Amino acid sequence: MPFTKPAFAVLFVCTANICRSPMAQGLLAQRTAELGVGRHVHIDSAGVRVGMPGQRPDPRALVQLMNLDIKLKRCRSRAVESRDFSRFDYIIGMNTRHVAWLREHAGENSRARLASIMEFAANPDDIEVPDPYYGNVADFARALALLQRGIDGFVADVLEPELQSQGFLQLGNKG
Repeated sequence: MPFTKPAFAVLFVCTANICRSPMAQGLLAQRTAELGVGRHVHIDSAGVRVGMPGQRPDPRALVQLMNLDIKLKRCRSRAVESRDFSRFDYIIGMNTRHVAWLREHAGENSRARLASIMEFAANPDDIEVPDPYYGNVADFARALALLQRGIDGFVADVLEPELQSQGFLQLGNKG
């Protein structure tokens, strides 16, 4: 499927693209749907070290999302590609190591703003979303809660103002 430039594009990045970044992708997709702007925002996820491209998200991540009535049907693991830096407005890592990796690989033609998800959280107690992969259900629930805080801030501080400025979101249209 060819990439058509939407009004706004966001890429979430974690290590293997099977836990945190797919959960962030699902959360933001739900929020854009609630705002009625889903078709204007392209949301994807990728990893910095994807051992097996094409994998579905970790079942424990999917359960956390299903508890919020979020289904990730087409999400498959993939590595960050050089063209991502020109396709996305924001590329958001889950921790400082991801953001450092992104800065190192961005290249001269990068137009994407690079950030850590917790930069957007109001009063962040945590500066990173820990990788829950080797943990238990509680670790996945904690990662999801942190991601929700980051997504809430991103929507309020970046996405809503951007879509309002482009005329895709009116103040009275918030869901």
